[in-house]
Amino acid sequence: MSEQVVPLSPAQVSEVGIVPAEVPGEALPAEQGSSLDGAALLALAAITILYHALDAAMRQNSPPGLAFRDVYLRRVLTLVLAFVVIALVAGQRRWEIKSQSTTALRRVVLWISGGLLALFLLYVVSFVFLGLDILTDSVLPAVAEYAALLSVMALWQPWQRLAFYRSLLLGKYAPAVVIFVSVLVLWQFAIALFDIKQFLLPAPTVILGTFFDIYPRLVGQAWFTLQNALWGFAVGCSAGLLFGLISARFVGFSKAMLPYAVAANSIPIIAFAPIMNQWFGLIQPASKIAVVTVLTFFPVMINTVRGLSSVPPASLELMRSYAASEWNIFRKLRLPAALPYIFSALKVATTLAMIGAIVAEYFGGPLTGLGVHIKDDAGLSRFPVVWSEIIIASLLGNTFYFVVSLVERLVMPWNVAVRNQGD
Repeated sequence: MSEQVVPLSPAQVSEVGIVPAEVPGEALPAEQGSSLDGAALLALAAITILYHALDAAMRQNSPPGLAFRDVYLRRVLTLVLAFVVIALVAGQRRWEIKSQSTTALRRVVLWISGGLLALFLLYVVSFVFLGLDILTDSVLPAVAEYAALLSVMALWQPWQRLAFYRSLLLGKYAPAVVIFVSVLVLWQFAIALFDIKQFLLPAPTVILGTFFDIYPRLVGQAWFTLQNALWGFAVGCSAGLLFGLISARFVGFSKAMLPYAVAANSIPIIAFAPIMNQWFGLIQPASKIAVVTVLTFFPVMINTVRGLSSVPPASLELMRSYAASEWNIFRKLRLPAALPYIFSALKVATTLAMIGAIVAEYFGGPLTGLGVHIKDDAGLSRFPVVWSEIIIASLLGNTFYFVVSLVERLVMPWNVAVRNQGD
C-alpha cells in the first residue's frame, strides 16, 4: 500500500532545515518577470524627482520642483525610493544565490552600486527629513543624481534581458499595445473627420498637452486625495486584519460579522459619502478617510478569514502530532497559508482606496482635492483638464498597486503564484 506524502509549508521546511533542490531552468534575469523592471523604473523616476527637490535652482524654477514642493510628499517619495532600492538589491541577491555564477567583479559592482544608492538616500534624508541644506546650490545634487542613476542601471542590468523584453513585447504585451495605439489613432482621426468639438471629446494630443501644462497643479491635488486614500487604506486594512484574526479564531464571532460584511459590500459608495460628511464634517479629511476605511475593511477581513481557514486538515494533524501549540500552528502554518489571500485583498484595496477617496470628494470637501476638481471642471466643460486629472489618478492608483505587489514578492518569495510570474 502506497504511503501518502503530506507537503510541508515553507515555514515548516525552514524549521526543520530542509533545503529545496534547485529546479532546472528556474528564472534567471533574462527570464524574470516585470517586477524588477518596474522597481528599477520607479527608482529612476524617484531619483529624478528628488534631484529637482534637492537642487536649489530646480526646486524654485522647474515644473517638477514646483510640483513636488510639499515636504510630506517628498518624504513619502523618499520612503518609496528606499523601498524599491531594497527590492532591487534583494532581487539581485536572490538571483546570485540561484545562479551561483556571479564573478568577483560583478559582486564588487553590486556592492559599489548599493553603497552609492545608500549615500544618495542619506543625502536626500538629510535635506527632506532633517532640513540640512548641504551644498544644494552647487553641483553636488547633480553629481549625486547621476551616480544614483548609474547605480540603479548597474543593479537592473536591462542589457542582459533584451531577449526577455523582445519575447514579452511580441508575446504578452503586443496585442494590448496595438489596441491601445489603434484606439488613440482612431480617436484622433475621428475628431478631425467628424469635427467633434473639444468641449465634447478632446483629442488625445490636446489632453496630453494639457496634462504637461498643468501637471504641477495636478500633483498637488492628487497628493491631497492620496493622503486620504493612504490613511483610509491603513486604518481599514489594519482593522480588517485584526477582525479577520478574531473571526478565524472564534467561529461564533465570524458568523455574527459575516452578514454585516455582505451587507456593507452591497451598499453603493455614494450612499456612504453623504453620511460620513454629516458625521465628521464636510471639509474634514476624516469624512473621506472614513469612506475609504469602510470600503477596504470588509474585503481584507473576509480574505483573512478565508486564508486562515484554508489550511489542509492533514497539515493540521501533522503539526498537532508533533505537539505544536496553537501559536506555533498559527505562526508556521496558518499565517503562511493565509498570506496569499491577504495580499490579494490588499491589492484590491489599493484600487478601492483611490476610488473611495475620489468619489467621497464629489459630495464636497476642500478645493485642493482631486475629486472636487474633476466635478467642477466637468461642470464647466473643461474636459481636457478632466481627462488630465483622470490620468494622474490612474498613475497614482497603478503606483499604489505596484508598491503593494512588490511588498508581496519580498514578504513571500516562496509563493508559487509569485514565483511563476518571475522575480
